[in-house]
Amino acid sequence: MIYVLVWDKEGKLTSQNEFPMHSFVSNYTRVQEAYARRIHVTATSTTGIATTIHGDGYPGGVVGARIDAAMGVTEYGIVVGTGSVAVTINDTKLGSVLAHGTGSNQLYHTPVFFEPLVVTPTEVYLMCRRHYFNNSVAVITITESGLICGGDGTTAGRILMVRDVFPSSIAIPIAGYAEVRYKIGITT
Repeated sequence: MIYVLVWDKEGKLTSQNEFPMHSFVSNYTRVQEAYARRIHVTATSTTGIATTIHGDGYPGGVVGARIDAAMGVTEYGIVVGTGSVAVTINDTKLGSVLAHGTGSNQLYHTPVFFEPLVVTPTEVYLMCRRHYFNNSVAVITITESGLICGGDGTTAGRILMVRDVFPSSIAIPIAGYAEVRYKIGITT
C-alpha cells in the first residue's frame, strides 16, 4: 500500500490518501532473480544505461537494493513526481521527479525512515516513509511516486523497482508537508 498524508503550515492533517501499491516494474523481478539465483542479471538504470546486477556480491555492479536515501537525495529512495503517463512494466524512471530545494516545483526531501519489520500470524510487512516539505511560494502538486534502489552509488546503479501514478493529484500547500509511506509485505 501507498499512503500519502498532507499537513498544512499549522500542522493540521488536510488530506489522507491510500492506494494499492501494484506497479512493480520489470527491474524489480530482475533484482529478485539476481539475488535469489546468485547470478548476474542486466537491468536498465534510471538514466537508461544497461547495468549488471551482481547477485553473488561481485564488486563492480549493483551490490544492494538500498532505498535508504539521506536528506536531499532525490536519485534513489522514495521519490515523488509530477508525471501522469500510465505505468508500464518496462518503466525505468518516474515521469518527472521533483528536485530537492525551495524553488518552484522543488520539495525539501527528508531521509527515508524505516519502521521495524512487523510479523503477525497473518501478515509480514516493512513500512518505510519520507517527508516532503514545501518551502516554495506556491502549492506543489504530486501525481506519482516510486521506489528507486541506490545500488552502488553511481547513476548506472540506480534502478526503478516500483512506480505508481495516483488516481488523483495531491496538493502540498505552501509551508505544508506530505508524508509518503510504502507498506511492503505479504498476507495470508
